[in-house]
Amino acid sequence: NRSTFTAPKRGDRHKNIIVKSIHSSLRSESKNNIVLKLITIKYFLHVYYKHL
Repeated sequence: NRSTFTAPKRGDRHKNIIVKSIHSSLRSESKNNIVLKLITIKYFLHVYYKHL
């Protein structure tokens, strides 16, 4: 039971980070910042899918 509860929590944490970085990139007007955020989003998605 423990493993089934810890796995989704870890996934949710990654999802929250992705969502936060998307929101902050949309809020920021700097193009460089958006590019940087997209790179971090791609990285977190890669890490997230690795854990699935």
